[in-house]
Formats: sequence, structure tokens, C-alpha cells
Amino acid sequence: MCFALFTLSDIKKAADNIVSAEQAGLLTEQQSQALDNFQKTYPDRKTQLDSLGQYFVDSKNPIDFIKFLELSGSQSSITSTIALLPQQSSGVRRELRRKPYHCRSMPQGVFRNITAFL
Repeated sequence: MCFALFTLSDIKKAADNIVSAEQAGLLTEQQSQALDNFQKTYPDRKTQLDSLGQYFVDSKNPIDFIKFLELSGSQSSITSTIALLPQQSSGVRRELRRKPYHCRSMPQGVFRNITAFL
């Protein structure tokens, strides 16, 4: 006859291992289901995702954004001076530096029109 003696801590560890394995299995199943759902809905959303890019400013050529601001300003009956100011990025290695720009708009006109522009 062979008797195995288990301590309470051994039983607790085994139970914890079972619970974590179950949770890992559920997590994997949920991730798999989320991936399947994404793959099903992606073709429908692809056009939306593709058109989303037009709402971002092209950092290499911000001319379209400036034209948009100028057109919006003229439609609001204001004049606006728009300036792009490169931000200094010091303390970063040269190859990692990006050239972020700040855009400053100085609108002139009636306050109500300026707030409509903003």
C-alpha cells in the first residue's frame, strides 16, 4: 500500500494552477474569437479606415492643411496669418529626431467670426 500525503499548501497550489490554466484557456478563446470577429468585419470597415487617413496632416507636406485653414478663415469672414514653427528637439540622437511642427494661426476679424473659425 502506498499512501500519498498532501499538505494543504500543495492542494492550494494545485487548485491555483488549475484555475490559472482555465483562465489562460478562456483568454486564448476570447482572443481567438476577437480575431475572428475582426477578420469578418474588416472588409466592411476597410473603406472607413482608408478614408481616415485624409483627416491627418501630412507632416512632410502640410500645404493642404494650411489651404484648409485659409479657406475656412475666408468663409468665416476673417483674415488669418498662419505660420509653421518647427519645434527644436534637443537631447535626442540625430537619427531619432523627428521634426514636429507647431502651427500658429493669428486670426483677425469680428470676435463672433473668429470663434466660428476656431
